[in-house]
Amino acid sequence: MMKTILYTLTLALTAMTTAAQEVENNWHFEVNGDGTATVINYEHDTKVWINGMETIGTTTYDCYSGDAVIPSVTPEGLTVTGIGKECFRDCDRLTSLTIPGTVKTIGDAAIWGCDNLKEIVIPSSVEVMGSNAVVWCDSVEKLIIEDSPNTLEIPSGYEMFRTLKSLQYIYQGRNIVSNDNTWKQVFRSMNGPVETVEQGPQVTQIEAGEFESNKSLKTVKLSPNMTVIPTNAFYGCEALEDVDACAIASIGENAFNYCYALKATPDLSHCKEILQWAFAHCKAIERVVISSSVDTLGYGAFYDNDALTELIIEDYDRPLKVGSSGMFRDANSHLKKAYFGRNAESANYLQYGIIEDNPSVEEITFAGSCSYLRGSEFAGCKSLKTVRLGANMKEISAHAFGWSSQPLEQLTKLICEAVEPPVCKDYALDAIDKEKCVLYVPTESIELYRDANEWKKFFETQTSVNGIQPDATTIAASFTLGGQRATGVQHGLIIQRTSNGTTRKVIINN
Repeated sequence: MMKTILYTLTLALTAMTTAAQEVENNWHFEVNGDGTATVINYEHDTKVWINGMETIGTTTYDCYSGDAVIPSVTPEGLTVTGIGKECFRDCDRLTSLTIPGTVKTIGDAAIWGCDNLKEIVIPSSVEVMGSNAVVWCDSVEKLIIEDSPNTLEIPSGYEMFRTLKSLQYIYQGRNIVSNDNTWKQVFRSMNGPVETVEQGPQVTQIEAGEFESNKSLKTVKLSPNMTVIPTNAFYGCEALEDVDACAIASIGENAFNYCYALKATPDLSHCKEILQWAFAHCKAIERVVISSSVDTLGYGAFYDNDALTELIIEDYDRPLKVGSSGMFRDANSHLKKAYFGRNAESANYLQYGIIEDNPSVEEITFAGSCSYLRGSEFAGCKSLKTVRLGANMKEISAHAFGWSSQPLEQLTKLICEAVEPPVCKDYALDAIDKEKCVLYVPTESIELYRDANEWKKFFETQTSVNGIQPDATTIAASFTLGGQRATGVQHGLIIQRTSNGTTRKVIINN
């Protein structure tokens, strides 16, 4: 059996410790089997008088207090590597706690009920935290887990940090792992008014549902090495407004579902997949840019984004795999402008369009690598005024613009940049009022359109298609002169691609 030895260390006040208002503590230690030491709470037997006789009363525990600095070495020269079970339990006179960089383990309920602590710093040396190691410290506002390439292991995430009801800021400087398959999420459903979570560069992963249902969380800065936002990661974070991320390759199912206040998606310039319901019910997002890097857009990924006014799917020569037709239909009821730079494919792509039945969209461009329009692509888009088809358009499916019984009464401008008139399947253009809608085509192709099936039905066909632009444009993407995609604020001469598919060189001075 390991022999337990208690040491007492009286910390004399110096001028510096006086300035820090450090209160003297008698530190007690237990010797570990490897010759190191663990800080423990200290106990003593009280003396009481019974019937005039002195006797031993109930064992009591004294608490550490003041601005406590745990020594890294005992008076006997042993390295302090642990904080023992319940070491600081109910130390309500403890105003600050400094843990040395020699500590590797923090025991069960080690920091419990320390109601005057404002900040807890877990040093990079800590490898394991016991069950409920930090709980019920009602005044803690900041939790800092220092940077480390090593993981921090906890037995369960169920109550760890969750009971810190005043917690406002979290810094996570390392990966956290739990061996509890049921409750791995350390920061889920926290009771405190946490507004900001920031990750350091050593963090590369978080658990599914990690921040789920944090009702007060507003700002998240993810690690530059975080590549996956897993399933339900921020599900139900109703106050979340801003997510700073720069290297995300995958956004999981429901990752931001019901984030009502989210103003914009994270940077998607490296993203390859956005899975189902990822940004559903994000009612504050006004503009969405689907990067050319994205291969998969899951079912309902942007469902019920009713503040969305502009959609851009960047140019790419490979089709975008879409989990459902009608991806941006009636649930996106404020959408005004849409740019599609690539074909979209789904299991039922021959039947339904990606933007079918959207009641508000006014301007749609199918350019870039788009080579066909799916059936009922624009059906039911009753506010549609301008459609622009790119130079690679080859085929327009049956009823692409809807049915003659539901005409697109607002459509007055159809621009087709294709030199060869796209092949029109049966009833492809039936919903267009060809007396009202003007067709614009390349100058060299005007006679081809006037002779082509369906196209020849337009009463007015004009040329100089390249001089006709939709009513307004926005910048879809920026590139360096070398062709590299530009991120952030750029200065000097750059190339901009606009939402109507055109490009231009501009000089930005400030």
